[in-house]
Amino acid sequence: MTTEDKRINRIINNIKTDDMKRLGFISPVFSDFWMLGPSAKLKARAKGGFKLGHLVHYARERDQMYLEPEDITGAPYRAAKHRSDCSTEIDFCGKLILPFPIFSANMECATDSEMAINLALMGGIGVIHQFQTPDEQRKEIETVKSISLNKSKKEIKKIIENNQKAIDQNLRRRINMSNNNRVIIDEREYEPAADKNNCLVVAGSTGIKNPDFSERIDAIIKGGTDMVVLDTAHGHSGSMIEAINEAKEVIMNLKDNYPNILVLAGNVITAKGAYELLEAGADGIKAGVGPGFNCITRKVTGFGIPMISGLYEISLVAKYFEKKHNRRVFVVADGGVSEPGTALKYFATGVQGIMIGTYLAQTSASPSYKTTFNKKKCTIKTYGSASDRAKQHQKRPLWDTPEGIEREVPFIGSTILEIARLITGCQSGLSYSGTNPEGYTDFATHARYSRWVKVSSQFSRGGN
Repeated sequence: MTTEDKRINRIINNIKTDDMKRLGFISPVFSDFWMLGPSAKLKARAKGGFKLGHLVHYARERDQMYLEPEDITGAPYRAAKHRSDCSTEIDFCGKLILPFPIFSANMECATDSEMAINLALMGGIGVIHQFQTPDEQRKEIETVKSISLNKSKKEIKKIIENNQKAIDQNLRRRINMSNNNRVIIDEREYEPAADKNNCLVVAGSTGIKNPDFSERIDAIIKGGTDMVVLDTAHGHSGSMIEAINEAKEVIMNLKDNYPNILVLAGNVITAKGAYELLEAGADGIKAGVGPGFNCITRKVTGFGIPMISGLYEISLVAKYFEKKHNRRVFVVADGGVSEPGTALKYFATGVQGIMIGTYLAQTSASPSYKTTFNKKKCTIKTYGSASDRAKQHQKRPLWDTPEGIEREVPFIGSTILEIARLITGCQSGLSYSGTNPEGYTDFATHARYSRWVKVSSQFSRGGN
């Protein structure tokens, strides 16, 4: 182990230990185990649940286990007056505001310019995938940035009409466009994600070992991207740190014209991995190894960390950087979300955003819908970025083991409507979270104050 490894290990250990002390854990004399102190136990007993950190630390220290979303459930608290009072808006480093912090994954079957436009109109951001030439990717980004909330009435109307076609004919008139070019569903208007010029936001991704790495970053930045996503399956590597440095250099050279671009790097799922990428200069961490619906990394490699514990520990590192280095950073949870309940559990760990692939690929704005929709069976095909199908298109060697699969899945309808339901579901979850006398909350206070319990395998979530 190098001196540098020892230094980082000490910092990570201190970060976790300090959080345990903050949460009321004590380490009795003559004991190797941390335990919850009397005051913390009393509050948990009174409130009917524990802080999420209690469960994460206790599982690691006492049981040598990490937690998945299925291992926990929230303890309901005083509800908001109305779920719409709960805010889903997140500010990313003072450079990007998302009314609903959902990222569409940089998968060929999930995100092109049409998906990114749909997402931005509903408050999120699409990540245009890198499995195309740099010039093609730049043009896709330019297509999204060309949509102005002030000027692009025809284009926005067409997007809404495409969504109308994807739902029952009797319901189509219930998705419309307001007078100020916003999506409106049954009289509820949705706030879009736009830049300071009122153009829709978009992100562009790149692998880190591509021969055209610098050319691609230059192309997507000049295309107008609001965020550069550095993407590889195992992001805790020297190659990723070199990529972060190179990406920062390209951005710095273009700083006068593009001062607000964010760099999101991943994937990692350990505190140490996140620390090294943030120390290298990443603004955000894309966190998750193997939880995706079409991902089999955990099966193929035998490696991965359960998401709740992994995300919680990465969020601790992000908070450390903000406090110690006075630098705003963020975490995006990547994989495993197909319903708002899982999203709420991820947000409780302290992350600022969620990335969704397969679920969005099952909707009307996805590339898969355009190319694989089976009208007779009402299904489409989705596939992971490391699947055999994707690797063939990427011209990977035949011996390259796939870490993703292809599936035929049900088509679930309008992209805009599904995102609207995710938003409402998250707001419902926030209202259950409570956290102050009025019941109002947002994702940050949800992470700080919500209460949780571990559940047995027999616990029923309903609908079974």
